[in-house]
Amino acid sequence: MSARRGLCLAAAFALACVGLAGESAAAQPAKIDLTDNFDGFPHIGDFRVYNRSDGQTLRTEILDLREHKKSTEYETEYDEAGDLEQDFSETVHGKENRVASVISGDVVFATARPKRVQSFLVVLGKPQKFKVGFAVFYQGRRAGKATLAGTSTFVGFEPWMIPPLDPYTPPATLQSAHMHREQTFTIKVGHSVFKSVSTSNAWITLERGTVLIDRVTQSYQDGVLQETIGFVYAFDHGLYQGVPYP
Repeated sequence: MSARRGLCLAAAFALACVGLAGESAAAQPAKIDLTDNFDGFPHIGDFRVYNRSDGQTLRTEILDLREHKKSTEYETEYDEAGDLEQDFSETVHGKENRVASVISGDVVFATARPKRVQSFLVVLGKPQKFKVGFAVFYQGRRAGKATLAGTSTFVGFEPWMIPPLDPYTPPATLQSAHMHREQTFTIKVGHSVFKSVSTSNAWITLERGTVLIDRVTQSYQDGVLQETIGFVYAFDHGLYQGVPYP
């Protein structure tokens, strides 16, 4: 084979490879960056109040935070109709949200390290899987183990209408990211297995964060359904970086 023919074949092979690579790249689904929707920088004392569909309220408040080079750790209190819970989480800025330990009354769900539950880069309609393991402590003594597992899916961008504060101002329309989540929280204590299976949707805007949540949860004990509870949570007011809104 002549050197010239060898070069021609090599060039043709290289072009074919480039063409295949282009086809492969074109087949990859586009990733959407929702960093601006998920990645916030609240201050200690910032809070949000939601009106629950049964007339009760849900209030979330930042109790403490620690800043690191690339992330922020948060301690958040959730007060839902008088039931208190403290969640420890971490935001890796520009990348993902992670969940750590949870304190609910005398029960502590502890993780060895924070684990991802939501990446900021999403693909439309493609579920993101997550799984977090916990050690369960009751009144300071280890009592069992737990697992939180599920998927989070970006459904798409949808308009969100904000009612005016007075009758002379027209309503405003914001763009929201619609997220769908399905998760199962399994707790094993001795020979007993407790499980809650939840399906939820959240609408998250750039301007006001999460403005609406709907959630349905079914609770089981040893495979037997105990109850089904579902609520809608509509954002009412809050404080962000020390500034009241809306």
